[in-house]
Amino acid sequence: MKKIIFPFLILLFTALSLNAQHWTGSISSDWNNSANWSAWPLNGDNITIDPLTYSGIAASPVISSASVFTPDKITIQNGAVLGIQNNLSTGDDINILGTGTQVNISGGIINVAPGNNGRFIISDGAAVNMSNGTLNADQRLLVELGGIFTLNGGQVNVGEVLALSDGNIDGSSLFNMSGGTVTTGVELAFENELGLYFPTFNMSAGTLTVNGDVTWFGTAPGSGAARLISTGGNVAITGNVLNMPASTMNLYIHAGGTAAIGISGTLIDMNQAADTLLQSGNSSITLNGTNSWNNDGTVLSEANTFFSGNSTLTGTGSYVFHNLTVSTLRSLTHTAPATITITGDFMNNGTFNAGSNGVIFAGAVPQTIGGSSSTAFHNLTADHSSTGITLNAAQSVSGTLTLMNGILFTSATNLLTLADNATSTAGSDSSYVNGPMKKTGNDAFVFPTGKNGKWRRLAMAAPLNTAAEFTVEYFDNGHPATGPLTAPLTRISTQEYWSVEQSVTNDPYHVELYWEDASMSGISCSDLTMAHWDGTAWTGIASTPSGTCSGSGNGILSADTLIASNGAFTFGSTAVTTGISSAEAKEKPMQIYPNPASSAGDLIISVPFSIERIEIRDLSGRIVLQRDELSSGRLQLNNALSPGMYCIIVNGRTQQSAQQLIIR
Repeated sequence: MKKIIFPFLILLFTALSLNAQHWTGSISSDWNNSANWSAWPLNGDNITIDPLTYSGIAASPVISSASVFTPDKITIQNGAVLGIQNNLSTGDDINILGTGTQVNISGGIINVAPGNNGRFIISDGAAVNMSNGTLNADQRLLVELGGIFTLNGGQVNVGEVLALSDGNIDGSSLFNMSGGTVTTGVELAFENELGLYFPTFNMSAGTLTVNGDVTWFGTAPGSGAARLISTGGNVAITGNVLNMPASTMNLYIHAGGTAAIGISGTLIDMNQAADTLLQSGNSSITLNGTNSWNNDGTVLSEANTFFSGNSTLTGTGSYVFHNLTVSTLRSLTHTAPATITITGDFMNNGTFNAGSNGVIFAGAVPQTIGGSSSTAFHNLTADHSSTGITLNAAQSVSGTLTLMNGILFTSATNLLTLADNATSTAGSDSSYVNGPMKKTGNDAFVFPTGKNGKWRRLAMAAPLNTAAEFTVEYFDNGHPATGPLTAPLTRISTQEYWSVEQSVTNDPYHVELYWEDASMSGISCSDLTMAHWDGTAWTGIASTPSGTCSGSGNGILSADTLIASNGAFTFGSTAVTTGISSAEAKEKPMQIYPNPASSAGDLIISVPFSIERIEIRDLSGRIVLQRDELSSGRLQLNNALSPGMYCIIVNGRTQQSAQQLIIR
């Protein structure tokens, strides 16, 4: 863009040229009274309003009725004050110069050199205050060298460029907008060529429309960061947002409060490491059209970002979004950097193209991953510090699922699927998948499942077929089916189980069950076995435990054979002990006398705890005799049992024990 620094000496020379008239204020503040001028201005005369030329009462001029003449150039300087309440047109620029100089616009239509590239210039600490009316600058509105424009109401229309540049000893140039409308025809420009300044467009209400680009450009010794700040109102940018190449000034945008910023150009270019875009409050930034967002700096949003066009993210900087939405029939392509971060909700109603990059969910409030479209993530990381991340639509991961912190909540409808060759970290007590998850392909895989604060994994060896699909879910309660049990299985855990469903293929598979806390899972490795529910009965699976079988120790129970059907898996025990008995019961095992026994006789049962219930089960697991709340360990059989082998199980309030019983 063009250089916009205004040479003060040339302005002053022009203002004092032979055809210039100046305000004297001899009798009043009436602009249209010839007695207040050095000579009655003719159309095309240059006008100077300067306290150095005042005479009489030196009243500041006020245009209370439409100006009866059309001056050429107007210069207001050295602390002069002009009030505009009605219409004024010029043939050339209006220049407001110097600290203390003011123009107060409360009505009328001001046309600055229409058709003649007119410029409205506020410079050297001068100020313009506008509450109503219309200001039309044919070419440019320049706020430079510490100038201030305050817009509380009315309309400002700029044919080409609204520019803010540099500062002075009193501070940086400022456009402060709390109402009204501003429309530019080509560009909103920020420039700095003089030093460390922060030219600022600060907006709390109203409407800003830029029919073109918003640009930042600094040249040495200019530095600092020009600022576009909106805490309310609406900003519409039809072009690009650019920090120009080789600029010595940083780009800074802040959308806060209820501000809404829409960008429809093809490029957002934040090419400096210190370029910054911030969002806060309930603000929104919406990207329309087909565009690329290059960020080598910092994007930090605590509000709402909408991708309502076809957008591509690039750059080496940091993207942190809060609520991110991809609109229907629109796309967001993540080309670079390697990761973006979401601290709120991710809503995909269109297409998300992850490439080989990742999304980190790192919120401090409950998060959701949803929308009307299923999202295909490449790498997905949970690093959530609140109650968790809920899937409100089916999602998939083709790279790595990284569970650092936070729970992923899924359901049969809103399923998490890991593709062939995808991997997952192990998870932990603070990060796992709560609900079903699916793994496809022929990879060995450990499902990082859990529920209600319990992290419990299930592993599978590599399936034979790349088309294999297994869905696994952990439950922190006993399986609804408590029997029948196929011998030699005598008992199953009433605390937990995993469901396993194979689809597409029907290949035999290998299972391993993890315990993360032996006491919580009731593990006793001396008689531990894997139990499998195939839909009709529980069957013991020959298996080998490894790990620590007491206290808070962890370990793995690995099946020794392949399983050929869907169903459920849990920890089980064989006949002599249950695998989930108490430490005290192991030290003092249950004693039965006589054993073998007669079906017509009595049994004397001795256990190291108070008896609440006694069960006798046949080899199928069916309860054939039960007695509750016994006052002693004597049980009368009364010919209730046929000769054969049984399992007798004694339950206390917190303990239990089991042993084989033979009836002759």
